[in-house]
Amino acid sequence: MRARMSPPPGSAAWLCAAALLLSCVRVDEGEREKGGAPARAVDAVPPQSGVAAPGGDAAPVPLQSGVAAPGGDAVRPEAPAGDPATASNDLGLRFADPPWFRETMFPGAEVVDRARSAADAHGRFKSHLVFVLAPESSVPGCMEQAHALLAPHVPTLQRNQLENGRERITGANDRYEISIICGTTADGRVRAYVGFEWKA
Repeated sequence: MRARMSPPPGSAAWLCAAALLLSCVRVDEGEREKGGAPARAVDAVPPQSGVAAPGGDAAPVPLQSGVAAPGGDAVRPEAPAGDPATASNDLGLRFADPPWFRETMFPGAEVVDRARSAADAHGRFKSHLVFVLAPESSVPGCMEQAHALLAPHVPTLQRNQLENGRERITGANDRYEISIICGTTADGRVRAYVGFEWKA
């Protein structure tokens, strides 16, 4: 093996090596006087969403509407004020059918017609049901059944006699007006018309 020869003193290579060694020694001594290890310069880089900052956790990612958060449900936007769906639901609760207005109000009867008018600007409307009562029913019995159902809800009920043997009950409370007519059809069956109209 051939031994590696050091450059002779005074040569250009020898002078460059000496200058480099001297520079390293000065830097090392300067850091020791400060009492710390040589510092490393780090360029200031603004943290980005989802990227870990030096020596810290990842910067939080801003949540967007409709995007699922890590380990959670999707973030839902709040419903705007005056939502039409909410307003419609409020009207539906306000103008729900009275508790007596049911297709079962006459036992054994058959509902042959039902209708509801379009609502006005305030959500008010009219509704009616038409029943054909059980064969053994009578007009006075129809009136008595209707009166018993409405009396707890409508304080002022009036019963009137109409032509052709028909009878009618009318009345009103703070919310609605009612009209009930019972009569006998050509086939001898008792038919009842039950209607109401919202006032407020």
